This record gives sequence, structure tokens and C-alpha cells, in this order.
Amino acid sequence: MIIFVDQNKKLCKLVKLALPKLRVLNKDILEVKQNFLGSKIVTASNPRFFAGGGLDALLEKEYSIEWKEAQCGKMTNNLFFVISVNQFLQPDFNLIKKALIQVLEASKYNTLLLTGLGTGIGGLKEKQFVKLLKEVLGE
Repeated sequence: MIIFVDQNKKLCKLVKLALPKLRVLNKDILEVKQNFLGSKIVTASNPRFFAGGGLDALLEKEYSIEWKEAQCGKMTNNLFFVISVNQFLQPDFNLIKKALIQVLEASKYNTLLLTGLGTGIGGLKEKQFVKLLKEVLGE
């Protein structure tokens, strides 16, 4: 199962319009995580998994031991590591699409908490993310 969780109200609204069957929560992801025991938070990482800011900095602080195991496609007790920006910390459509495909596959056996990959520090426009999300998840 995939649950879309983001504090960006506009993004949540766009996701809900595009994918009405997808559960969308406009909340803090760490608070939501407490309500879905066993769920995994999808990271929004760069290829080196350097957590300089945004969601990754928050996750590295909260799950510091698990963060040391970071590698693309790896799942820990609380995290699912994916890459959403390039080495220059810019969003990359191919990386985000690949990450969303990984999320879709992993969601067959896990509850994943997904945010707007690349839309924060990466600067990806919300509508571009929603288009990719809809393309991968469909309905």
C-alpha cells in the first residue's frame, strides 16, 4: 500500500485530484509514521545519500543508525531508500520515475509513505511530479 504524505497543501490537493483512489494526507510524515506501524518512509535522496537538508536531513536525524545503511533500493525497518535528484541536487525525471517504479513494486509487500520526491529542495514543479506519479501508478 502507498500512502502519499506531504506538508505541501497544494501538492496534496493535486495528487488527490489526479489519483482519487490514493490515500493522501497533508501532515507531518513522522507523525503519520507513528500511526502506521511497520510502514516505511520513502527517502528523497541524492546519489551519495548526503542528507544536507529537507526530508533526508530529518530522516537521518530520526533514524541515524538506519541511515548509515543507505543505498538505492534498500529497505530498513523504517526507511526505503530511493534517489530522486542528481549529483547536482536537481530533480531528474528518469530518476524520479525509476524511484516511483521501485515504490510501486515494494508497495506490494509493504506500506510505504511517499512524499513529493524532488519537489522540495530539488525544485521540481508540483504538476510535473503529479504527472510522473500518475504515469507510474495509474488508476
